[in-house]
Amino acid sequence: MADSESLVLPLSGMQVTQLQFDYAFGINFCEDEKMFSLRIGMPLTTTAGPITETYDPEHCVQCGPLLALLHTCVLSATATRKGRLEMVFTNGLTICVEPHPQFEAWELVGSDGTRVISVPGGDLVTWSAHLVKDENAARL
Repeated sequence: MADSESLVLPLSGMQVTQLQFDYAFGINFCEDEKMFSLRIGMPLTTTAGPITETYDPEHCVQCGPLLALLHTCVLSATATRKGRLEMVFTNGLTICVEPHPQFEAWELVGSDGTRVISVPGGDLVTWSAHLVKDENAARL
């Protein structure tokens, strides 16, 4: 998915160290001294092989299968300029979060000051001192 309309998020190789369930779904990542927190506030879709499921963080009692992410690592993480998030994990699970017309769908915050938000209406807002473009994608 790396093209001129996407960002490669700096999560590749990072391990999922904590999951949080409330009215949103939170994933904390850590590698060495680098840490990131992802907060997903809208329904998310998971794909594992031929099986696709949708989970609504507001109904966290149904989100139990997401516990399979704990202690896995991120293979890739990208966000389109229109606010769609896609992450692939070492256990074969893929997570997708679509933008929302009225609410922030997800937000990624890093200990290095990086912040990426899927804002209402399908746009992406980023803050980073490390935003570098290559021929195909921007990398945070």
